[in-house]
Amino acid sequence: MLSGSVTSSAEPDTRCSGGGNYFINEGVAYRPSPAPAIKCTGDVVLDSSVVSIAANAFWGLSGIRTMVLPANLTTISSYAFNAASSLVSISIPSSVTSIGTNVFSGTISLATFEVSSQNQNFTAFNGALFNKTKTILIAYPAANSQTSFVIPSSVTTIASTAFLGATNLKSIVIPNSVTTIGDSAFSGTTSLTSISIPASVTSIGSSVFDSASSLTSIVVDSANLYYTIIDAGLFNISKTLLLAFPIKSSQLSFTLPNSVTRIESEMFRNAKSLKSIILGSSLGFIGNNAFNGDASLTTISIPRSVTSIGTRAFYATPALTSINVDANNPIYSSSSGVLFDKSKETLIAYPAANSTKNFTIPATVNEIAEVALAGAKLLASVILEPGNSSYVIENGVLLNSERSELLFYSRANIDSTFTVPSSVTEISQDAFLNAFNLNEFKVSSTNITFLSDAGVLFDIDHEILVAYPSGNTSSTYILPATVISVGTNAFASSQFTTLVISDQTEISIFSDSGLLSTVRVLTATQYSAEIKAAADKAAADKLAADKAATDKLAADKAAADKLAADKAAADKAAADAKAAADKLAADKAAADAKAAADKLAADKAAADKAAADKAAADAKAASTKKLITITCVKGKVSKKITALKPVCPSGYKKK
Repeated sequence: MLSGSVTSSAEPDTRCSGGGNYFINEGVAYRPSPAPAIKCTGDVVLDSSVVSIAANAFWGLSGIRTMVLPANLTTISSYAFNAASSLVSISIPSSVTSIGTNVFSGTISLATFEVSSQNQNFTAFNGALFNKTKTILIAYPAANSQTSFVIPSSVTTIASTAFLGATNLKSIVIPNSVTTIGDSAFSGTTSLTSISIPASVTSIGSSVFDSASSLTSIVVDSANLYYTIIDAGLFNISKTLLLAFPIKSSQLSFTLPNSVTRIESEMFRNAKSLKSIILGSSLGFIGNNAFNGDASLTTISIPRSVTSIGTRAFYATPALTSINVDANNPIYSSSSGVLFDKSKETLIAYPAANSTKNFTIPATVNEIAEVALAGAKLLASVILEPGNSSYVIENGVLLNSERSELLFYSRANIDSTFTVPSSVTEISQDAFLNAFNLNEFKVSSTNITFLSDAGVLFDIDHEILVAYPSGNTSSTYILPATVISVGTNAFASSQFTTLVISDQTEISIFSDSGLLSTVRVLTATQYSAEIKAAADKAAADKLAADKAATDKLAADKAAADKLAADKAAADKAAADAKAAADKLAADKAAADAKAAADKLAADKAAADKAAADKAAADAKAASTKKLITITCVKGKVSKKITALKPVCPSGYKKK
């Protein structure tokens, strides 16, 4: 049978509906090495002549959406569809008699398995793929929407990668019939919160709970004779092997038993709460990425027994201030909390939270390990001890002596732009992390490895985004459509809040980019729609605002008119009231005047009548009384006055 490593010079037929092709040789569908440049995409119907799918045949072909298998197919070899990340459905015909290991691992879009009811070797149940008797759970579809899954009580084996990437599952019930759990069986079950291992389990593979980022606890039945729990960790019963640690456990400290000799790769990766991990005296091996991403780990001590530390073991541990090595360790040493080999020729790891602002690289150092200085958030600059001939520092930039590798850019550098020298062909990961004064990359015109586009650093082919300047304060970044890969932590200290990608760009290229979870990622179509919606809204808002302004002007005029009308009415009412009051006053005055005149006339008439009556009375009285005559003199003049009671005029005297 042909495998994925077959080399062929045959011209392939174009067989995939969305473009691209696959090869067939004597009924075997395969991918040659090197693989064709045009990858198979779209809805694929395998040729009816295919009876076997070779190992890795469609591995990593993320453009395949559906796959129709021919009626004569008998064999699907290992990893055949591994990482075919867009595959949403597949139906296994009755003819299939053999399915290899990890065939569907990494098919993160697959929602269900369908198996012909006539198939005598395999079946589907509740969306998952089993052998016919349901004793082996082969694969669970990663994109199935179920949040819980109860494994049938007939199952004895959970195959390797069976639940790999099943991100929706919060609960998985393992029955007491299961004896074997394969490698990476529950790896990437990011919603799984807890799991119980029954007494029946006798074998558990490696990396079984890797990247189960919500796992808070693992429980082992007390009757299990092969496994146990110590400090939340899963161990074999003799406590010589640590198999798993639930990375979202709330436990703050963990003590490794002295009987354990190995910490496997990624064992404590992304453990969120652990501040302290005490390593046992028999520990000899620390695997790759063993403590990578441990957010709370502050210090760690390496015992004398450790003889091997894997790559990136302490990478991305933001709270780590020091790594201390037992002075009697024959392989490793430490100085000021920094990890070296024994002879200090290799700088292995610089703790991210080490308080040293200016670090001096010893003269003995001739190698700086991958990501050794990555994430050193407080480190402002590096200094070379006199005598170090392996490295140079130019303008705050650490380079190897050949000036071909750029290892560290000083955070204390105040320049807003940096030009990558022509000699540089390699840039270390995180070299520009947290360089917040830097807002633009430039590249020497003679550099044949890198280029700059809009101040962002790319490889010369414009396919890999190498570094994004931390000091760029733009809120939106539009990724060029040519980009197919983004460097690790390239966006770790970026400040944009919206990332625009082409409609064809796969979101998976950002998995290690350090892109903040708060950043909105939009396709070009979505962005255009959003821009149009924003423009439409702005236009609608302006129209509404203009109408509101017009309405307000009209309302203000109406209000003013009403106010004027009300004032005019009020003024008229006041005038009418005043006129009425004036008329009333005038009428009253006239009435008062008439009354006064009438009274005066009446009084005069009465007085006249009284005077007349008196005169008449006096006359009558006079007629009845005797008049008296007197003589009044004034000098030589004399007058006679006759009256009832005569009186001399003024100036006259009675004689």
